[in-house]
Amino acid sequence: MSLVAETTLRQKLAELQAHVRKAWAGLEREAVIEIVRSADYAAFINHIMPAGDPGRTSLRLILHGVAPALATFLPSVVNGGRRLPFGPASPRLVSLTDPC
Repeated sequence: MSLVAETTLRQKLAELQAHVRKAWAGLEREAVIEIVRSADYAAFINHIMPAGDPGRTSLRLILHGVAPALATFLPSVVNGGRRLPFGPASPRLVSLTDPC
């Protein structure tokens, strides 16, 4: 990707994130929980969907948007007075929930 395109996309993402932060002001915790719920649903459906199903592409696109969506709200939630327990997952707990 060209430097111009990359710079433009970063700028547009920052503008979109600022707009969304403003629209969801005061509801950051709820936004984070809904993003995680949606990502969990998309990941589960993607996992059980047949390999050739065209819907898998849409679900993968949704999952690619999770990091930028969370990046929009996590700074507000972490720096606010009401903290959610964000941090690295414990390898022991992950091994209990990951079937792979």
